[in-house]
Amino acid sequence: MKRYVIEVGDNLVVSKVFTYLDQGHVLNVIISVFFIYGIFKLFDKIKNGLIPPGNGFFNIITILLIYFFIIRFNDNYVFFSFQNWGLPILYYTDLVLFSLLLLWSNYKSYKRPLKIQNEISLIEDCPDSENDSLSRSGYADQVASVINSTTSKNSFSIGIFAEWGAGKTDFLNRLENQLKLNSDNLIINFNVWKTSSTDSLIEDFFVTLSSSLKKYNKSIGNKLKSYSKKLFQPGKEIYFRLLDTLINEVIPDESISETYNSINEGIQQTGKRIIVFIDDIDRLNAIEILNVLKLIRNTANFSNTFFIVALDPNYVIQVLRRINLLSKEEEYLKKVFQLIIPLPKIQKSIYVVEFKSLLQYDSLKQDYKDKIDHALNNLAYGNIAQSITPLKRPEHFLEGMIDNMRDLKRFTNIIKLNFSFIMDELDVIDYFILALLQVKRFDIYINVSNREFVKVSADPPFKFQFDTEKWTAYKEKNASFIDESELTELQKVLEYLFEDRANRSPRTLVSTEHFWLYFSFQLFNSISYKEFTLAINGDQEDLNQFLNKWAFNDYRELAAILETYGINRNKDEFQKFVTAFIKVGGFQNFLLNIVKQNLAEDGDSLYDSDEEYVDVIMKILNDESLPEYNKAIIADYLIKERSIGSGFSKPKLEKIISDGFIHYLNSDPEFSNKVMDHFLLVKDQSNTRKAYAKYLLKKPNTFEEYLRFVIRPLMQPPHDKMFVFDPMLKLILSADRFSAEIAKLKPTTIYGEKIVSLIQKYIPAYDLFDNAGFQVTDEEFSYLINHMKETGQVSKNFNPSVRY
Repeated sequence: MKRYVIEVGDNLVVSKVFTYLDQGHVLNVIISVFFIYGIFKLFDKIKNGLIPPGNGFFNIITILLIYFFIIRFNDNYVFFSFQNWGLPILYYTDLVLFSLLLLWSNYKSYKRPLKIQNEISLIEDCPDSENDSLSRSGYADQVASVINSTTSKNSFSIGIFAEWGAGKTDFLNRLENQLKLNSDNLIINFNVWKTSSTDSLIEDFFVTLSSSLKKYNKSIGNKLKSYSKKLFQPGKEIYFRLLDTLINEVIPDESISETYNSINEGIQQTGKRIIVFIDDIDRLNAIEILNVLKLIRNTANFSNTFFIVALDPNYVIQVLRRINLLSKEEEYLKKVFQLIIPLPKIQKSIYVVEFKSLLQYDSLKQDYKDKIDHALNNLAYGNIAQSITPLKRPEHFLEGMIDNMRDLKRFTNIIKLNFSFIMDELDVIDYFILALLQVKRFDIYINVSNREFVKVSADPPFKFQFDTEKWTAYKEKNASFIDESELTELQKVLEYLFEDRANRSPRTLVSTEHFWLYFSFQLFNSISYKEFTLAINGDQEDLNQFLNKWAFNDYRELAAILETYGINRNKDEFQKFVTAFIKVGGFQNFLLNIVKQNLAEDGDSLYDSDEEYVDVIMKILNDESLPEYNKAIIADYLIKERSIGSGFSKPKLEKIISDGFIHYLNSDPEFSNKVMDHFLLVKDQSNTRKAYAKYLLKKPNTFEEYLRFVIRPLMQPPHDKMFVFDPMLKLILSADRFSAEIAKLKPTTIYGEKIVSLIQKYIPAYDLFDNAGFQVTDEEFSYLINHMKETGQVSKNFNPSVRY
């Protein structure tokens, strides 16, 4: 052996390769690079979880042992080495062989099978052996015990009859598991869907039967193949059949009857009860179904052979009628099956329980549970959470639109696909109905997504309504395809989907602004309702930042969410919202409404008494970290509305406004409308006008900015070219002081120069303020109108040529 290996090495490697190599640095580098490449590939394989299998390790070790003990230390060879690199004991062949073994070895992954299961994992359309939701295990045990107590001279066929999706496969699996417990049973699963063609179906069955019986009787396999060829040869061409006939004339063959008897005897001698399970024949075409039934009835009529076949009888009869090969299809089925086991219809009351199980309801957040319970309470009647009072409604859409467990799984998968988005951002009831439409009538779902059955409402605006005219047109078009009763139920669903229901999410489907969210599942620049909820549940700063962000980006949508949410829920949340509204500003309507709602006399207050409520509001209004102007609005509102502010101290509220104005001016803000509006809220302006004048004159640019607002229309809208000076001007500055400051001012902008010029022209009217004001020229009027559009004193859409 050793000598043989050496000769092979000499002839194939040494004489043809190494004799032509010159030892040197170049060769050292080439072999080193090759070795490094092999190491790199090894680490790359390991990084991806691949290692050589057991036989791979064995081959590597075997080759290395042969190399080291037969070749490397053989005195007949002189090996090149890395001697000029100071490594005389390291041979070229060491690195080359090791690298080749690394590169040529087979690698395999030994990771654990991937198994992920959580609340968003999709559900397979296959029975769950662990969860007997249909309560079929007991019945399967009973049927199995009867079969285990039965033997037969001929085949015995059992039909499991039920509608499509009614759990036939689940029952077959449970029955099979029980029959496997008996060692006398040989279980065969014949998958009719895996046959390559209609012609090969019978042949495939006998191949399956033969392979199952081989370990008990090897000769029976050949007999089964011969038997099937004699019975069924439609796929053979005519010349093959003639060849078979000639061969049989020369070499006599057994008759079909003799072959059948031989097979029957062989099956009996196995001491086994052969149980063949056939599922899903109601998914085959008519010819394939007929071939399977003939196989069961005649072709495979062997001793102790049981066929257990699951099918939808209505579908099978309808399909067989189309080919018109049988006189009475119902009677034919009765002849084929000696025992028919009709599975009972699934009780639809279990749908809610099963849906929650598939959704892994118990592991969900409480907020999600509440939303799901609310939706099911409106859409289903089965096993609703006890804490929720069911609504008195005749429709139960979930049970009405889900026909079987397969539909329920499809419905659940639709929900799971966008689960978090649905729970956080959409109206759950609306989306559940859309998911039901996908399952029941996908074409209607597409029409809804294309807004085929809706129209925009005039009152309320920006809402979709169900369009009965469009629906009537759809019904007429599809009357021959869809039952009238089904169309009636679908109409009820659509009417409910687009009706103006109470307690809907801020993002209801009927909203023209949010309709698209139900089909795109992306917010883009819209407000995240989840983010809104987190802001509410966070600290004060979280809510402030959220309101500030969206008040600037999309106030209209934020206002809609706030209105739907309902702010008056608890004391802590109320105080947080009031503080945030004052901090951010721009929410006066919401702020004033919730301030009004929480008076004990209105009956909706969160507080036990007016005194407690007043203390809370006054504490917020005295918070110096909050914007003074926004606090002044609330204080002024409480002063004016005596019925609201009866429990508040008017002097204290007035002091909050005046002190707040001085505090605001001391912060040296840029001049704006807000400064003037705040001054108007001050009741006793004698204490604040000096501070106001000092603020205006402190910086030239502040005074110049103020001058932009000094000239105002006498009437709104300003059609008659009549203008007046700021009514508050005389309280702030005298005429002389005002004229002197105007004279000193050096405007820094073009509009500043123009305004100063106009003021100086009409300054005499300052003393006549209490009269009718002053009239400007056409050119000045045009300029002032454009200027006031910029400052917001008149609408940007104002047209002087149009009388309002």
